[in-house]
Amino acid sequence: MIQFKHPEYLYLLFLLLIPILIHLFQLRKFTKVNFTNVAILKILELQSRKSKNLKKYIILTLRMLALSALILAFTQPYIPASKEALNTPNYSIYLDNSFSMQMPSSKGNLLKQAQQELAEIIPEDANIHFFTNNASFKDLNSNTFKNELLKTTFSHQQLKLDNAIKKAEIDHNNASGKQKIIAVSDFQLEDEVDYNSLIEKEHVSLLQIKPQPKINFSIVNLKLNDERNLLEIELSASENNKEALQVSVWNQEQLLAKQLVEFQNTASQNIEISLAKEQINAGHVEIEDDALQYDNRFYFSINAAKKINVLSIYEEDASFLKRIFRNNEFKLNSYSIQNLDYSQIEKANFIVLNGLKHIPQQLQKSLREFSNKNQSFVVIPNEDANVSNYNSFLTSFNLGSISIKKTNQQKITGIYFEHPLLKNVFTSTISNFEYPLTRSHFSIQTKAKPIISYANQEAFLASSGKNYLFASSFSTENSNFVNSPLIVPLLYNMARESVLKPSIYDFTNTKNSYQINASIGKDEVLKLVKQEDVFIPQQQKYNQNIKLTTAELNLQAGTYQVKNKDSVYQYLSFNYPRTESNLNYLNSNKLKQQSNLNSISGFFENEIALQEVNHYWKILVIFALLFLILEMLSLRYLK
Repeated sequence: MIQFKHPEYLYLLFLLLIPILIHLFQLRKFTKVNFTNVAILKILELQSRKSKNLKKYIILTLRMLALSALILAFTQPYIPASKEALNTPNYSIYLDNSFSMQMPSSKGNLLKQAQQELAEIIPEDANIHFFTNNASFKDLNSNTFKNELLKTTFSHQQLKLDNAIKKAEIDHNNASGKQKIIAVSDFQLEDEVDYNSLIEKEHVSLLQIKPQPKINFSIVNLKLNDERNLLEIELSASENNKEALQVSVWNQEQLLAKQLVEFQNTASQNIEISLAKEQINAGHVEIEDDALQYDNRFYFSINAAKKINVLSIYEEDASFLKRIFRNNEFKLNSYSIQNLDYSQIEKANFIVLNGLKHIPQQLQKSLREFSNKNQSFVVIPNEDANVSNYNSFLTSFNLGSISIKKTNQQKITGIYFEHPLLKNVFTSTISNFEYPLTRSHFSIQTKAKPIISYANQEAFLASSGKNYLFASSFSTENSNFVNSPLIVPLLYNMARESVLKPSIYDFTNTKNSYQINASIGKDEVLKLVKQEDVFIPQQQKYNQNIKLTTAELNLQAGTYQVKNKDSVYQYLSFNYPRTESNLNYLNSNKLKQQSNLNSISGFFENEIALQEVNHYWKILVIFALLFLILEMLSLRYLK
């Protein structure tokens, strides 16, 4: 069906009346001439008038045709190739700029290829909503779209494909006119995404950019073996191979170690690198790989160990604690219950209540405040403990309750090896252990699984959160547990767990908490600083300690200083998650409907075909000129 770009010019066709009126009302005065014999003249006169009228009609027709063709040319008539050609094309374009788009392609990398192809082929008259994993732009014309497109860089933020489509559909529902949703990506496989349901939507098109075949190597994980002072490095490859890989360990710009790793037709390798016993503020492990770049560097930091303050409040002999809490890692302060300096509770990280017969109300109140500050304590009861006093204290900490003392001898035989206190203590489950015993104990009523239990399944050590309760006194007359190999790792790890010791690294996409030993002003805050990047995390002050939480911070990979003014209290390292190191991609053969999984060029070539319009104004101009030429020839040569 013929359409007109400027139909208002059709009103000019009324101008055709002008030559018609001129022709009809053109009047001429004739002069009479007398002849002697007019018979022949009358015949000639009739013949001449007929010829002249025919010539006038021909010229009038040619003139009207020329004028009509010229007017119709100004209206610019056309016939659209489809119904879509009648509307301005509206596109909602999602461009995946995650790290997986760093894979090499024929035009540099996948992101660069997508940018170039989109910029070259986008229709000039399109209205575009454009968004990436970390940015969004609405109502762009082709020029502004190209500018924003070419500015796009890689982002560690990831938008799942189904969420990207939902985001586009919300804008689609708010947009005027029909809008097509386009997702441009390499389409790494995501288990939770139903690709078939997405691709069956008529208004959704998935445009896939395919990388060149490459093996991608990545650093997956680091572990620090404190006892042996070894850095354990886990490496991974996208497929089995026999390649050799150079691994380097750095502390800022200082090279600490270098090792060549050979993959023995496998997809993973673990190596150990010995480190000097020194603080590593801003370390990183690095490999050289020409596939994905983001996973070639792994940041870590080993902070100087701070001593843990242990407070012993005793009424029985507590000399065994000196063997456990030594000066190199701990600072032990011991007070009898009669001489307790309550101000020491605020400074402590871990408290041992050893052999108290009665827990005073003031001490109970101080311990509640102490526990609320994320610190922990352990209770070792006296043989003559006041049960009702103990129970009122224990129930307030969800540690259960104790019953009247039992005087039957019992062996301690049950060990919960998977508990965090014991998880790394034993290399394997032991069966020939010399079990300690107690001659009397209190029965602990608790819903929690005991960490250590008696032969009759009663709990010897129970816990609630980071607080602990033993069932028996440690006096030498009652028990030989203080001479057992178990006591050292138990109390040692209780004290270590009381302090939030930062791991050598964390991932940017997880909620991480840190306990910083710092004393700052009331209105001051700690900041995370990395060059020009400055973040203020959530923080809670507990006397000498400050708990930091990094939730909802847009952290970059690297090592941050925990600072207040010019004072640096700690170093924290973060890495991007390694989820994008997977090189499994969406395959059209696995889809029910394949027509909507296309390339950029294939999709837009079809769009251009649908938007094509057959214009006829040039033909009409040619006809107008032809009719004018015929009119001039008629005036000159037509008799």
